[in-house]
Amino acid sequence: MIKIALCDDTPLCRKQIKGVIYEYQTVRPDVEIKIYSYDSGDKLLESINADERYDIYFLDIMMPNTDGITVAQGIRKKYRDVPVVFLTQTKSYALEAFGVLAFQYLLKPIHRDNLFPVLDRLVILRKNEEGNVFSVFTPSRIITLPYFSIMVIEYYRRALLFHLDSGKTVESKAIRITFGAAVSELLNDSRFIWAHKSFIVNMAHVREFNFRVFIMKNGMEIPIPRNKFTSAKRTYLNFLVEETNTGLVNLNPV
Repeated sequence: MIKIALCDDTPLCRKQIKGVIYEYQTVRPDVEIKIYSYDSGDKLLESINADERYDIYFLDIMMPNTDGITVAQGIRKKYRDVPVVFLTQTKSYALEAFGVLAFQYLLKPIHRDNLFPVLDRLVILRKNEEGNVFSVFTPSRIITLPYFSIMVIEYYRRALLFHLDSGKTVESKAIRITFGAAVSELLNDSRFIWAHKSFIVNMAHVREFNFRVFIMKNGMEIPIPRNKFTSAKRTYLNFLVEETNTGLVNLNPV
């Protein structure tokens, strides 16, 4: 199921956009969608701060009190990689949308010709994400973790600790191979960097990169050895550029 948060202060706009999304479902019955409506940016921010996460955010830009750009900034503080689609009547906010890594920027009125292609891209993106999972052998069972949910992998006392974006931690059983060999699959994904001998970081969950440390969204601080700082900085900056250029950001109004 794809969970969509729709935030627009105008009831008529919310109704019309929901109608187009439901029309999309009739065309794509294989895609299950649930829409959660918000009539203000403040209410959506409250849900975000309460750790409610959606797969896609549709945000009206021009709203009283808390506008869509401000809401998107709040989303990015917690979820760097979640798609945000702006809905607006003007192109004048395109630069601000770029600053919060907008997935798409749609001009109102919203109709099937401009929304359906965006939903198709989002469905493909979601399916690709769901397809990337890592199997963890715990002492009692095998757990599969989506790549995007893994924030940090820690090597501790011959076991792997997977710190997740949900706040949970999954511990593997003791491994008999090296740390690098055990997680080589993840290291082949451009999101992950071996920042420290005992820590691998998912750069999509980095809140701040400063002097020789990655600060994660959950507050974890991952130290970077002096001899790795330059390469880590370059890798992280390249990741941010790649993230911007490979589909997360699209500011061409449809």
